[in-house]
Amino acid sequence: MISIELAGNIASTAQDPAQLEDIRFFLNSVVNSKERERGAFMSFLDNLNARIFPAQDKVLVNKLNSQAKKLIAFLDTAKDEAERQRLYYDLGNVYMQLSDLEKARDYFIQAAKALPDSLLAIKAKFNLAWAYKTMGEPEKAISLFAEVTRDYQVNSQYQIADAMYKKGDYQAARDKYAKLSEEYPQFNLADIALYEAGYISLHQLNDEEAAAAYFSQLEKKFRKTNILKHVIEKVRPAMGKLYR
Repeated sequence: MISIELAGNIASTAQDPAQLEDIRFFLNSVVNSKERERGAFMSFLDNLNARIFPAQDKVLVNKLNSQAKKLIAFLDTAKDEAERQRLYYDLGNVYMQLSDLEKARDYFIQAAKALPDSLLAIKAKFNLAWAYKTMGEPEKAISLFAEVTRDYQVNSQYQIADAMYKKGDYQAARDKYAKLSEEYPQFNLADIALYEAGYISLHQLNDEEAAAAYFSQLEKKFRKTNILKHVIEKVRPAMGKLYR
């Protein structure tokens, strides 16, 4: 999970007691993290065929129908939207194996809508595109495949920035995070990327003026995010007059 990775990055370089507040924030956010489903995306794609081919064996068909009933029953007791999304996604996969493409389509749509910023939503959209293609709706399939490709490419750029940080190439990481937030403001981690640009400027590059500028951008662009609340309550007071 990205929240855990970020807390680990901060812990590995922390020299200021104030940085412990950042670690606490990101560890506390793990439970409600947007990135519950990071997964091995390429592995998922490699194994997709094994899930979409129809089940021919009668015993297997009965088993899948039984599994679907259990998953549907679990929907009534799902404790949060993330669990509900996972159930929708699993139901979509079950019905794909049963060749019930309409039901599969409906559950993948619900999975994609449940937490639209999550990586599991990207997976659901990919499966949905596959279902549309199989159902003879190529235009919908092409549109969704393009959307999935774009979403995953942006996530990959975020991971590159994170790897640069771990490598100790702080200038490059800072610039990558800042560029990512600027070019993809709708990206589900755009606010976190901008925060990291400010954080690296402040703690790794000792560039307080740049840090203040990034945090000010964060306040202007992302008004209703948890990370902004953290900046206002913890970062702004610590920076004092530098923060405009």
